[in-house]
Amino acid sequence: SDLTRKTGLEMAAFDPFRTPILPMVVYPIIENIQHGFSHVYKSVAGGAPAIVKIWYQIRPDPKRIAEGNKLLAFLNKARFVKAQNSDLTPEIIDFGISDAGPYLVQRCCPGVPLSDVIGEQRSALESLRICRALLYAIEHLHGLNVSGLRSASCSVL
Repeated sequence: SDLTRKTGLEMAAFDPFRTPILPMVVYPIIENIQHGFSHVYKSVAGGAPAIVKIWYQIRPDPKRIAEGNKLLAFLNKARFVKAQNSDLTPEIIDFGISDAGPYLVQRCCPGVPLSDVIGEQRSALESLRICRALLYAIEHLHGLNVSGLRSASCSVL
């Protein structure tokens, strides 16, 4: 179309990510975590705890080029991370663009939030071990070019 030639945002690029499912039906709400720009809640997927994040206000729109490019980049990163199946990121169970909006479903990771760990007393050696693990994870994720993909579903330790 003329709009695509002018904007450079090809709407057909979103087609592989479109899905007829409604995340809140397939992944029912067990506990709400966050409301606002995005809705984050706990659910169950395949009998295991999961975190679901839905962005209700975001839609592919050829008139909103920057937002469309960011959404497409996010979806491509989600596809890439799902294919990698790394221990450094929570497993991506599902993602796409539903009628409710773009969504991401990730496996819950047991652990302790970094904010809780920072205040604990530990040896210098244990502190170094934690720092090395964090640096390795960050370096690995940056190497995969997924530094912009994050979730409320995982603790670092």
